[in-house]
Amino acid sequence: MGRFFVEASQVKGDALRITGDDARHLIQVLRAKPGQAVEVSDGRHVYDTRVRAIGDGQVFLDIRDVKESDAEPRLYVTLYQAMAKGDRMDWAVQKAVELGAGRIVPVMTKYTVVRLDEKKTQKRQERYQRIAAEAAKQCRRGRVPEVTAPVPFAEAMANADAPLKLIAWEQEGDQGLSAVLRSTDIPERVDICVGPEGGFAEEEIETAREAGWMSVGLGPRILRTETAGVALLSILMHRAGEI
Repeated sequence: MGRFFVEASQVKGDALRITGDDARHLIQVLRAKPGQAVEVSDGRHVYDTRVRAIGDGQVFLDIRDVKESDAEPRLYVTLYQAMAKGDRMDWAVQKAVELGAGRIVPVMTKYTVVRLDEKKTQKRQERYQRIAAEAAKQCRRGRVPEVTAPVPFAEAMANADAPLKLIAWEQEGDQGLSAVLRSTDIPERVDICVGPEGGFAEEEIETAREAGWMSVGLGPRILRTETAGVALLSILMHRAGEI
């Protein structure tokens, strides 16, 4: 049985309860029964629990053991991922969560193919958040990373506030990622951004640079949008000793 997530407020002494979609999954899909073992995390702790009772769409559990969660990386990376079409975005969110991204921000750029109205925007966010939750359970993260609603590019660049902000650009010929990381100490928080299928417009790169972002190249090969974010995140996690 996979890991489930709760808020700290759901833990009361030596007991806790699971509600909502996770409770329905436990009851209807996994057919949880009293006495069954369930692993639960509140982001800081991992609880070894047993089902005590099921009722009113909730699962009540007794805590048998508790330990500090060690699944969360020390490096907190926010991935600003340009919206991709089809299942590419689903894949990018899933793999980013598996690799340890702390937060994912979908970004609408000039050449973004996907265009969303308000209703579709909300549905996409809900979908991506579900994918993030499923990935976090599967890879036993300590918490579920937030996936925000899609935001315009300029707004995303201006709101990013990590000490190190890297934007991947296929036309960047002066500084590659490896050279930048060799000469830079990795702080505890890093923001990274990758473009859409059509790449970034030059004026977008200028907007990013004005907001304190550093443009970096990812080598001579052009990576797909869903590959670029995963590659950049993997390299950063390795550089920080998390992989």
